[in-house]
Amino acid sequence: MNEPGIRAFLGADRAAEPAVAPSTDPSAARPIARPAERPAEPPPPASPFEARPAGLADALPPDVALLRVTATSHGGSERLTLSWHHRGTMRTAPDERLSVQGPLSELSLAALVARAAAEGEGKRAWRAAYYDIMNWWLPETRLGEWLRELLAAAGQPRLVVWDNTPYDIPWELLYHQPARSTRRDGDAEREGWLGELIPVVRWVSVYDGARARSYSAERHASEGGVLMLEDERFADGRDDFGRYLVEPPTRTVQALMHRLAQPVEPFGLLLIRCHGVHSPASRHFSLGGLSLNEYTDFPMTALDVHRAPVLLNACSSGRTVRDPRRPGAGARGFPELFLRRGASAVIATVGDIDLNHSHDFALRLLHEAEEGPTRFADALHRHRGHYARRARRTPDAEDRRAEADFRLFLHSFLYVYYGHPDSSLRVVAPDPREAP
Repeated sequence: MNEPGIRAFLGADRAAEPAVAPSTDPSAARPIARPAERPAEPPPPASPFEARPAGLADALPPDVALLRVTATSHGGSERLTLSWHHRGTMRTAPDERLSVQGPLSELSLAALVARAAAEGEGKRAWRAAYYDIMNWWLPETRLGEWLRELLAAAGQPRLVVWDNTPYDIPWELLYHQPARSTRRDGDAEREGWLGELIPVVRWVSVYDGARARSYSAERHASEGGVLMLEDERFADGRDDFGRYLVEPPTRTVQALMHRLAQPVEPFGLLLIRCHGVHSPASRHFSLGGLSLNEYTDFPMTALDVHRAPVLLNACSSGRTVRDPRRPGAGARGFPELFLRRGASAVIATVGDIDLNHSHDFALRLLHEAEEGPTRFADALHRHRGHYARRARRTPDAEDRRAEADFRLFLHSFLYVYYGHPDSSLRVVAPDPREAP
């Protein structure tokens, strides 16, 4: 049986219908009165973009703003779309450029640190890198206006940066300069690096159902000892971490993954000290010798049970990759992986970190958290502030800053924190009688 085609469905092939004979009713000849035509009204003027409710009031404390960052392309060049959420309203800046010096892919702190390290300290490369990044942000006036609003808020304002792009942009190193008018009026607005001025928190879409579309970080107060992976090549015999451990450290990632698949006594922090190697391909981007792709095999059940935060104290553990075959796909990385597996928060590095610096950072965090509950965002804020003060020029004084001051400054900003602004850690060292 032949089914009617689309032409039959539309009636295009129907024969013309017979003409209807004219009516003999006199009323049929009366003309139909047409209503008077009104002149067309001009279209309403285009309304400017207005701030509108964003629905994030329940997710963020009132002193916290959220900057959402997505990547776009315009005329063959890379651009960003910035969305600013603060006190229940949202504003958007499309097609933003962060620098006139190069493509976004070259603006990562990892690239900056690698170039300075390759040039060597004799050429004052670290000083040059310090001032390069200070001047990156000059064209970014819209973001500067938003930050000025946040910095003027009462109390201790904080910022969450939800960045799904693969560029590893160092938002904590945005250099904020007060507007000329505020300087002239004697306003007390501070100048400095964003991560020095206020606590800055990172976020990334977590590929776990609906969590991918929401800021799903939850406030978590972690308490307990430390479960640790320490590569044998990092152990120096000092055993600085031993008294915090809930059990002897594992030495390989495979051993740690096996341990997390079994019941584990409650622990307050998972600390991983090993080598990290970044690659633009996820099959080669590795932590402890295991690629990002291979980690998918491991559910990390104990991490999910205890909701412990994770310190990925390894080179490039916080960097991202994106599948070149899927340019529209979101960025991936180890912070997203551990958040998806149940970590309440993640601290990671966005470049190659000095071994001594990484050791001292971890030990200082544990000491602080042993003295009392320590918010991760505040701990990193203090860490950055310490090295920022060392690298800052003292007005009207001889410049005695050395290359080491600039190098330590940039290394301190390699640490980034993913989680909730109020999540904290309280380290409770195990009873020595029960120590591993």
